[in-house]
Amino acid sequence: MGAKLSVNLHRILTGHRQSVYALAKVDEERFISAGGDGFVVEWNAFEGEDGVALATIPEPVYSLYSHDNGILAGAQSGSLYAIKGTEVRKIVAHNGGIFRIVEWNESIITLGGDGVLMVWNWNFELLKTVKVSSKSLRSIAPFPGGLAVGCSASLIHLYNVDFTKMEVLEVHNSSVFAMEFIPQTNCLVSAGRDAKLQVYQIYSGEMQQEIAAHLLHIHDLKLSPNGNYLCSASMDKTIKIWDAENLQLLKVLDNVKFELHKSSVNALLWLNSSTCISASDDRSIGVWQVSVGEEKGQ
Repeated sequence: MGAKLSVNLHRILTGHRQSVYALAKVDEERFISAGGDGFVVEWNAFEGEDGVALATIPEPVYSLYSHDNGILAGAQSGSLYAIKGTEVRKIVAHNGGIFRIVEWNESIITLGGDGVLMVWNWNFELLKTVKVSSKSLRSIAPFPGGLAVGCSASLIHLYNVDFTKMEVLEVHNSSVFAMEFIPQTNCLVSAGRDAKLQVYQIYSGEMQQEIAAHLLHIHDLKLSPNGNYLCSASMDKTIKIWDAENLQLLKVLDNVKFELHKSSVNALLWLNSSTCISASDDRSIGVWQVSVGEEKGQ
């Protein structure tokens, strides 16, 4: 590792009236947020005090995705809302909350509380439905050659690109809330209700490492764009930054030192390799500046 990692709380953004559950990147300066109040808000991480309300969804929003085609919001009821300009279109989708939305091979994947994975085109025509579990689907991580899907049944389901099942990993003691694939090690890192990080070699399924990472549920994991750092967000009110290659703990961001996030931290987002965004039950959003120092190997 190069120089010591330094993290500073650059800004605190407020305006949401209830918990903030979801974040999505627009570009390296702007992002959107949503949560219990149904407001979908765009922010500039570096300028301006107030966000711009793009839409009001008539129910809590659990997930977001931003693209040139517009913004997608996954809601508590299982409905998918497509936002483009001032137009908001409601698409009937799942029978339970939509917890994740990702782009996959020029299509969109949604994960529902009904245990179903749905694949959509950009006209929001349903292309494929995969019944993964009888429990909620909570996390997804694309990797070369397939997808990992985590659920509330303590399992990770591995699929090929054609959605034929490769393997099922029996992992955490309870729900798998977040996952990230680490390209440089070909490892999948998963986290969830048991507050642990678990590391698997994705192509063999072999457990590489288990870490008692937080005191309470881990809600989100995000890999930095340069691939060097993995952030975890927890119900214990902390954010932790890890070396992505060996999962050495590099930094703990807590409300004692930084006076932010006095309740559960629900979502994370890297705008770039030096700017990380966090969102919390306390209705606040933090903008963190990470001085990454030298690159690995230098």
